[in-house]
Amino acid sequence: SMNKEKLAKKLLKDAKQRAKNYNIEFNITLEDIIIPDYCYILGIPLFSNALHSGPNSPSLDRINPDNGYTKGNVQVISHKANTMKSNANLDELQAFAMWVIRQGVVCKTEIDRCLRTIHND
Repeated sequence: SMNKEKLAKKLLKDAKQRAKNYNIEFNITLEDIIIPDYCYILGIPLFSNALHSGPNSPSLDRINPDNGYTKGNVQVISHKANTMKSNANLDELQAFAMWVIRQGVVCKTEIDRCLRTIHND
């Protein structure tokens, strides 16, 4: 597992490259990247595998996707939450949440299977 400072530097570098590639505004510095221990959206622990990003990998999210990597518009969440956020619109997420609630206690494999279906992974 990479230490947080090393990881923050990587997230910054990757974001800078994405901003350049897609002509997105970029004015953040290392100080703007705070890596929590848990994803505050899903409550899952954040940890990094240096080799590849998995669901628990820290991921730099633009809070409002219409704006760039700018001060006050970035947060570190799990790769899983970021994927859910970018692949589904509000109506889809709401419909999915309602379905989960209606099912009562849904076993984890069922939710994972359903997420895979949504993302076509």
